[in-house]
Amino acid sequence: MSLSRTLLSSAATIAMFASVTLSPSLVATAEDAVAPDDIQAEAEQLLKSSFANFQFYSVKPSAVDGLYEIDTGGKIVYYSADANVLIFGEMYNDRGENLSESAISKAAAERLKRLDLSVALEFGPEDAPLLTEYSNPLCGWCQRLHGWFDGEGRDLNVRRQIIFAVGHSTKSQELAEHILCSADPEQAFADVYNRRTPRRLERCDDG
Repeated sequence: MSLSRTLLSSAATIAMFASVTLSPSLVATAEDAVAPDDIQAEAEQLLKSSFANFQFYSVKPSAVDGLYEIDTGGKIVYYSADANVLIFGEMYNDRGENLSESAISKAAAERLKRLDLSVALEFGPEDAPLLTEYSNPLCGWCQRLHGWFDGEGRDLNVRRQIIFAVGHSTKSQELAEHILCSADPEQAFADVYNRRTPRRLERCDDG
């Protein structure tokens, strides 16, 4: 897998989408029973075909029958295959527990297991506690965080692990590739995050 494609898979982007009409493809009769996994697969396929620009990581059944929770990366969106609609909002149970927050935490843990850490950038003392950062070279808050480490946090004993969350931004992908493929990635990271981006960006051999 190329580096650009790996970087692209590290982030979640929510795109615009349009309303569509009800499809009868998921309606099953008692004589024509379908396994739950098959129903979920059909629901996911309908979601992809109906909302082609909607980006997401996974589709799972929610606490409500017939309603699926969609992990978009940092947010849970709900989908009804019967009505073919997306639902934005939070779900609570009768004990006042926020089921959406719980689903977000579980989804993030699952994504973390699947991350390709071979493209993560690490620097700092080898024996220091590891601090994992999800970062975008064009993110203002990310740049401010790096500035804090350069200043007030200079003496903080941590090893920073940078996972680039570049989404579908071509410029962010190019900057992340430049950092990772430079002769001195740590210096390249500092230059980019201090807004000292060189005119010529480095490229990796595998593209």
